[in-house]
Amino acid sequence: MAAVIVSDDLVISGGGSTRVAVDELFADVGRLDTTEGLARYASERFGVARSKLDAVEHQATASGPLPWPADDLRFGWFAFEVALARIRVLRFRLVMAAELYGATERTVAALWDLGGAVGASVLGFLAPRAMAGAAVAMLPVALPAAAALALARMAGSDPAPAVEAAVRQWLVEHRGVLNDPVFVRFVRTFADHADDFVLGALNVPAAPLVGSATDAPESASLILGVTGLLSAIGISTGRTLVDGPVRVERVTSGTARDPAVAPPPSNAAVPPPSGFEDLADRIPRGDAQITVERHSVDGENRWLVYIAGTADFGLAAGAETNDMTSNVHGIADDSPLDALRLAGASTAGAERGVRLALAEAGALPGDPIMAVGHSGGGVIAAGLAADPALNVVGGLNLGGPVASAPIPETCSFISVEHDDDLVPATGGSGHPSCVVVVARRVNEHGYDGDAVLPAHQLVEYGQTTALLDASDAPQAVAFREQLREFTAGTVGGQTRWRAERVPGEER
Repeated sequence: MAAVIVSDDLVISGGGSTRVAVDELFADVGRLDTTEGLARYASERFGVARSKLDAVEHQATASGPLPWPADDLRFGWFAFEVALARIRVLRFRLVMAAELYGATERTVAALWDLGGAVGASVLGFLAPRAMAGAAVAMLPVALPAAAALALARMAGSDPAPAVEAAVRQWLVEHRGVLNDPVFVRFVRTFADHADDFVLGALNVPAAPLVGSATDAPESASLILGVTGLLSAIGISTGRTLVDGPVRVERVTSGTARDPAVAPPPSNAAVPPPSGFEDLADRIPRGDAQITVERHSVDGENRWLVYIAGTADFGLAAGAETNDMTSNVHGIADDSPLDALRLAGASTAGAERGVRLALAEAGALPGDPIMAVGHSGGGVIAAGLAADPALNVVGGLNLGGPVASAPIPETCSFISVEHDDDLVPATGGSGHPSCVVVVARRVNEHGYDGDAVLPAHQLVEYGQTTALLDASDAPQAVAFREQLREFTAGTVGGQTRWRAERVPGEER
C-alpha cells in the first residue's frame, strides 16, 4: 500500500511504503481511466454520426444543396481523438512518476538502513576505547563524586531524586534535539541496529552482516536475556526489567489525571464510539489503566478495550504494570528469539493485566475484540492483535513502538506515529504491509514549552485522530465503517480496571 497525503498535515501510508503521495497519483490515474472511457465513447458516437452523414451528404434534395454539419462532426471527432492521445500520455507519465517516487523512497530507506548498520558497528568498535580514555580523564571528578554519594548513603540520604532531577533537566534543555524529526529517524534506525553496536564492541568480524537478521525485538530480547543471566550467576540487578505475576481489580471510583474531567463510574452505560477521536478520548487517564466495553450485537458479545500509556519510566519493576519493564517485554515478544530465552521474565505484565481484565469483564475465547492504546498501551494493543489465539478484528495504536508486531492481514490495524515523537521510533521500522501508518508533524516550527516529548502527549494524538475523522482517505473511511458495524450502534457496558504486580513474586 502506498501513501496518500490527506492534507498539509496528515500522511497515511502502508507499512514500510513510501511517504510520497503515490496513492494520490494512482487515484488520478483511475480518474483518467474513467475520463478516457467517456472520451472514447463520445468519439465513437461522433464517428457513427459522421459516417451516416457522409452517406447522405451527396444525395440530391428538392431544395438543392443543404448546409451539412459533416465538417463540424469531423472537427469534434478529431478533438476527442487528440484528447484521448493526451490522456494516454498523461496517464503514462503519472504511472512513471509514482514508480520513480517509490523507487526513490526505497533507495533512501535502504541507505538509512545500510548507514545504520555500518555506523552502529563502527561506534560499537570505538565505544570501549573512547570510554576507557574518558574514564581515565574523569577520575579526578568521578572519585570525589563517588565518595560524596557513599557519604550521602551512609548518612541516610537518597541521592536518586537528585540524579533523576538532573537527568530530567538535561532532557528539558535538549528537547529541541529530542523532538527533531531527523533525530527521531536516527533513533528508529539505531533501534534496528543496536545489535550491530554490541557486535562491533565485541570485535565480531563483519558485524553488519551478522546483525542484519536482528531488529528491535531481538535487541530487546537480548537485553532481557543478559539481565536474567546476570541475576542467575549471582550478579544482582535488583528488580531491573524483572516482571512478575499480576492481578486486576475493578476501579469503582478514583481521580482523573485532568481535575476538570471526572472519571466515569464503573459498569456505566456508554454510547458507541463514533470515530477515531472518540476512541482516543476513551483511553483511561485516571487511576484505571484499562477500560473495557461490551456491545451485544445479535446475541454476540463484542469487546472494545482501551489501554493507557506508560506511567512509570524507571527500569526497576514495581507494582505499576504500565512501566518500562512491560514495554521492553512487549517489544521482545515480537521476536521468535524471545521464546528461546532461558533466563529472565517471560512476558509483559501489562499485557497479562489486560487479558485478565477482559476475562473478568466476561470476554470468552473467540469473542470479537477491538484494541486501542496509547504509548505502551499501543504495544499491548498490537500484542493482542498479533495473537492468533484471540479474535482481534481491529486495533488503533497512538504513539506506541509497534513496528515489529506481526499483525495479521485479518486485523485492520492503524498505527498513528508523529514524525517528531521519539517513542514510536524506539521500536524500529518495518511495519507489516497490512498495517496503515498515519504520520503528522506536531510542532512544525519547533517547540519551546516545558514538556520533554510534546508530540507524544495523548492530547496531540487526539488532534490527529480528529483529522482522521475528517479524512475521506479510503483507509480512514474503511476503519470508521468497520467500527460502526462492530458496535452496530448499540449502547455498551463499560468497566474500568487496574492491574498490579503481585509483590514478592517473580516470573
